[in-house]
Amino acid sequence: MAKIRASFFLWNTYLAAFLICFIPRTLVAFLANEIGAYALPFNNLPPNNYLIYPGYAVLIHILKELSYGSLTLYTLYHLTLHGMIGPITLALCRLLNIDKAGTLLSILGVALLPYYLSLSGFQPQTGLVVSLCGLFVYTYFSWAQIQYPKKKAAILCLVLFIILFFRPEVIIVFGALYSYTLFTNKANKRTLPSLLTPAFLLLLITAVAITINYWFAGEARLPLPKHSGKLLYQGNNPHVHSYVSAYTQSLYIESYYVDHPLPDTIAQAITPEERDNLLKKKAITFIKENPMYFIKITALKFLRYWDFRLDDAAVETREKNAAYSIPYLLYAPLALFGFHLLYKKRHPFAVPLIGIMLVHALFLSVIITSIRYRMVFEFVLIIAASHAVSSIIKKDTHETP
Repeated sequence: MAKIRASFFLWNTYLAAFLICFIPRTLVAFLANEIGAYALPFNNLPPNNYLIYPGYAVLIHILKELSYGSLTLYTLYHLTLHGMIGPITLALCRLLNIDKAGTLLSILGVALLPYYLSLSGFQPQTGLVVSLCGLFVYTYFSWAQIQYPKKKAAILCLVLFIILFFRPEVIIVFGALYSYTLFTNKANKRTLPSLLTPAFLLLLITAVAITINYWFAGEARLPLPKHSGKLLYQGNNPHVHSYVSAYTQSLYIESYYVDHPLPDTIAQAITPEERDNLLKKKAITFIKENPMYFIKITALKFLRYWDFRLDDAAVETREKNAAYSIPYLLYAPLALFGFHLLYKKRHPFAVPLIGIMLVHALFLSVIITSIRYRMVFEFVLIIAASHAVSSIIKKDTHETP
């Protein structure tokens, strides 16, 4: 009976974590009349829309079928998936041995973070990716916690397979974490077979992903976004310094091709895929011919990843800028202190937690980045900051002997 009560309480706790995140997102989406972003793909999804990731395009069709023509139900499905970051954060905190106060602060943080709330209104696709990335971090740490069980390795690779169709750059983050795990356990031959399981499974799911992409798109390649070349070129061109030094990113992206017309060979490309490939080649050529400029703008883009100002801060109201910037200015220093505490206490996941953010920032700095790209892993900073606050209150900041 005691086990049943404990299990019931645990499930109620996860339900509470979900509702704490779900309710504010629902209020933002409906009361603020912000369901326009859902209505466009619901009513008429343009074929081969380069802004829609392959996984989200499939999910849109599934959710539309399950909605029976109701935009409200369709939106609620999205918000339910957005709200899953709550129980995922709870599970992560339990896995990382964050105390109850730190766990509650973490859940409230991901529930009420202004940028996360806004994703429920104007970027439903990114809101889904936040939950997916949270699930990825949890499954990775769950696998790495105890002897690298093969069943958890299979679950981890399944999550990576799904992410591959939404945000393929997360595979780079996994590669860095996996390399770190292999390096720190290279002397333990007993666990080597279990450690290698994800590598074989990842090769398998990569082959499956290429096959699926070939069946549906007729291309034997990974299901990378159809605008990867465009993003690479937008972040690596002779005028990119105007983007990294100003706070009008949307205007920069919208007006770039008007202000700087592309050669006819690219502008008149027959298909979007062909045009994207030509842009990718142009960007790579620019990088090879201007290595010092590339290093400079990569460093500037890396700093932009950690910026506290909105991407379009120059054209936003003072109130909106304050609502988004002030929370980050509060929790970012606390997150650094939280990482420091975890490392000082020899927490086994201290380095991987820091590595998630750094690797993600470094990789995106080579392409194009801004604070909105950081948001998919912002929950890591919130958990670290919450741990710091809880430790300061309890005066538990001493080093583990």
